[in-house]
Amino acid sequence: MVYVYHSYISGNWPPGPVNDYYSAFRAMKNLLKGHAFAYNQLKAINDFPISIAKHWRLFKPYNSLNPLDNYVCKLRDEVFNKSLMNAFITSNLIFPRELNFDKNIANLQGYIPDLQYSLDYIGINFYTQDTCQYLWQNPYNIFGKVVYNNNKERNCLGWQLAPEALYQILTKEILPYKTGRNGKNLPIHITENGYPENFPAHQDSGDWSLNDQVRCEYIVNHLKVIHDAITSGVDVRSYLYWSLIDNFEWDLGLTPRFGLIRINYVNQLRDLRLSAKLFAQIAQKNAIDRELLNSPLIIPNTILQSKFS
Repeated sequence: MVYVYHSYISGNWPPGPVNDYYSAFRAMKNLLKGHAFAYNQLKAINDFPISIAKHWRLFKPYNSLNPLDNYVCKLRDEVFNKSLMNAFITSNLIFPRELNFDKNIANLQGYIPDLQYSLDYIGINFYTQDTCQYLWQNPYNIFGKVVYNNNKERNCLGWQLAPEALYQILTKEILPYKTGRNGKNLPIHITENGYPENFPAHQDSGDWSLNDQVRCEYIVNHLKVIHDAITSGVDVRSYLYWSLIDNFEWDLGLTPRFGLIRINYVNQLRDLRLSAKLFAQIAQKNAIDRELLNSPLIIPNTILQSKFS
């Protein structure tokens, strides 16, 4: 759905049209058909677990008492999250009725062969939630707009920091989709979760970005809510931080740095950030030390001084 949105709705990625909903939903259907085909071809070779990594975004109304703000959030959720996930349960791609006034879009709906139950686990990519508002200036825009929530801290890409939204996804939003083909609950894997900071690609000498305290807090806060979800009975099997090293971030290039390990693009040297040492300790112990649960986060000297290789 990230590909679909940025390629046909926002216009940020090729082929680049803006608000081309027909092309977006056609691409969505083709992605589902491709998944169903690949799933069955791979299963014919070996019964290893196969799934998707679903970028799950929670949508909150700007004014919770405003029915129109609630409406645009519900519609965004149905399109971005539920229509796709429902297709894996029913093998039918169905769009909200508001979109079916366009007959071309309505004709895209229907049965997709071999799609039903073609998930062996639920993969969740989670970064943020969106605060959404109905546009009185443009009442025909049924999706409204994303607005800033002054009560929420944001990262350098403007994404709200909302670990509590991940807890809601794990304990509530995925409930209709957690049962597999055999009637048993599907295991859950957090396939992406991460925090970016902006540093130019030509940044060179010095200790810039190595003491990434905010990223450490981000990791611990999200692991805490995952632990809370597990405690409440959610079968989360793994957590994959995005990413191990700084990466080329789509249309944003090399500037957003997500890595536990810093890459100096000038000389290609790699250096462990504080978050890498913290994450190594958590992984080695399979636990978060009690002193890390303080707010604001206190990084023990043992981590600050460690030199994991």
